[in-house]
Amino acid sequence: MKIINKTHWQTRHLRAFLSRVAQSELSAQQRARTTVTFTYTRGSCGSSGFASYTSGHAIVRLSKHSPDKIDLAFVIAHELAHTRGMHHRSMTGDPKYRRLPRTREIYGWAAGLPLEPQEQKTKKRPTNDHKLERARGMLKKHEIKLKRQTTIVRKWRLRVQYYERKGLQLAAICVPTQNV
Repeated sequence: MKIINKTHWQTRHLRAFLSRVAQSELSAQQRARTTVTFTYTRGSCGSSGFASYTSGHAIVRLSKHSPDKIDLAFVIAHELAHTRGMHHRSMTGDPKYRRLPRTREIYGWAAGLPLEPQEQKTKKRPTNDHKLERARGMLKKHEIKLKRQTTIVRKWRLRVQYYERKGLQLAAICVPTQNV
């Protein structure tokens, strides 16, 4: 299964939830072609999701702040059921796929799984020495460009002068002389 993680939660933790649910919900072939994207919910509500029937792709939305792990596992199961073609009318009354009192008991195992944020990567700020080296490099690069452009301009000026002189010489030769 492929996971696209657009959240700050650790991908390996999300994969643990997904793998546990997929073992009971999907065949090995279905697991191989399934992609699940994890994103955030709008607002502070619980988990939600979206999946097209038999599409092989599901979107699971979870809270930015301490999501309910049991509800997350339920939503993953519900959306994976859609990816294998199950409609809401066939899920009616089933606590595996509908939020019913027994649902929390079925997915109680999810409470024991970790779900922690990824470690924040601090971006190193460039030092003054690094900035100076970069500035010197850019100056050298653009001095070389300027030198090349100056050479090209000089060559074209010589070419223009050549053709101007050649044009004057031709004009002097072609001017008819008048006898008085």
